[in-house]
Amino acid sequence: EGTVTLGGHYDSRPFTGPAPGAVDNGSGAAAVLSVARAVAAASTKPRRGVFFVAFAAEEPGLWGSEEFSSRIKMLGGQGGDSVSFLEGGQSFTKSAMCGQQGGALLQNQAARGKKMRSHEKAKHEALILDEVAWKSPNLDGQMVVNLESYDWSSHVLENLAQSSLTHNGADLVLTHSSHPFGSDHMSFLDKGLAAAN
Repeated sequence: EGTVTLGGHYDSRPFTGPAPGAVDNGSGAAAVLSVARAVAAASTKPRRGVFFVAFAAEEPGLWGSEEFSSRIKMLGGQGGDSVSFLEGGQSFTKSAMCGQQGGALLQNQAARGKKMRSHEKAKHEALILDEVAWKSPNLDGQMVVNLESYDWSSHVLENLAQSSLTHNGADLVLTHSSHPFGSDHMSFLDKGLAAAN
């Protein structure tokens, strides 16, 4: 139960020379849009509410994800890793969510078959897609994905690993870094919200 953010930033900046653009991070923003399109076209609905988010201002300091994750955390109450739903599964709340005055934050949890009371909590987790088109010069042609998160987000990492095994088999190698840094997943992790990049 609960909600998930699937996000990627769309800004880019050069450290030297031209901006990396498509690699960092047009590839992540395009992946978010592709997943959103696939979910919308699917005949089944996700069990959890999903936010598809393209963050701005990752490069100058995670500003977009910081604002978004702060609102998620604020609306989650004292639990920190959760968000509440209103009676009957209606929208969670009306909020100035990242500039949308009065926009509904969470949509119709009842449509997923689970009605929650206002005092119940449901977890929020984030999957951030950053530099998905980046090719390491050290991998000798292997398809490798490095999942970054703290070890206390192991349930998110395990779900991603099992999904990759199911859909990709041995064609995609997963590695893990327990020293995450530098991208939008940090805005969630720093608030105690499970996240991976």
